[in-house]
Amino acid sequence: MTIDIPWGGQSRRFVLTTLCSYGEYGDFQAFPTSPLALEVLELGTRLKATGRCRELRSDGKRLRLVLEEATITLQHNGRTVLENVRPDSQTAAQRVLELLFDLLGQS
Repeated sequence: MTIDIPWGGQSRRFVLTTLCSYGEYGDFQAFPTSPLALEVLELGTRLKATGRCRELRSDGKRLRLVLEEATITLQHNGRTVLENVRPDSQTAAQRVLELLFDLLGQS
């Protein structure tokens, strides 16, 4: 599934795929069709300021956090893994991804 995510005054296109389906929840992967160059430490600071994320940590190349009930790993190139998405649907995964990038744009 190809989706467009607004961020930074532009629409960013991502390919969203299902990794695993567990019935009530699922794991998904989204990767941009054009690689991004993200400063994950800066993004982590922005997300922390929103007060909406839990368990925020980074190694400089990846940012891992919990947003709503989903565990998210955001890589410096824009590839994003969304685990424990409820309900188990690409639509729900898209909603979590949109929320993530919306929070990044608010700060």
